[in-house]
Amino acid sequence: MIRADGTRVEIYNEGLTVYLFDEANAAVVRSGLDAAEREGSESATLLALARAGTLVMYELWQDDPVAIEVAVGEPLTAKEKRGVKWMKLVRVPIALPSGRLRIETGATLYAPEENAPGIVEVAPGTYDLALHRIDREKVGDAKLEADDGPETVVTLPGASTSRRRSTSTSAPAIRR
Repeated sequence: MIRADGTRVEIYNEGLTVYLFDEANAAVVRSGLDAAEREGSESATLLALARAGTLVMYELWQDDPVAIEVAVGEPLTAKEKRGVKWMKLVRVPIALPSGRLRIETGATLYAPEENAPGIVEVAPGTYDLALHRIDREKVGDAKLEADDGPETVVTLPGASTSRRRSTSTSAPAIRR
């Protein structure tokens, strides 16, 4: 864990994409992802969901289990990032009206009876999500396999308290 008040979520994965959204929007997101399959890579539906702050998506290095730390608060500091090479910080809006951030992969979206999503409870609201990702190309597999920390950290600036509760499946070795 990078932050003492962070919540670690480990999710089974067999795909190359992670989906972040409010649990109350699950049906809208699934419908949007189904429409995107029909629309192709330049999906107007996905773009509209992203612009509305309903869905945040990011790609993975490879289809290994996902380990994410979620923390309410400002983006990681230089001190918190020390000793690891990070990709450029990405900030995007995300609306969490129910306060239940749902973290999904293709395995959890399309086989939920076998693979549980990650859920982290935070104060309801709209956040300027900050996505911190370790730069796997610069860090290397050996260092990642030796470290049990998350490869991705999501910080949610704007709420002073967090009602944290995580539910997820456990995952084997952390890779991307």
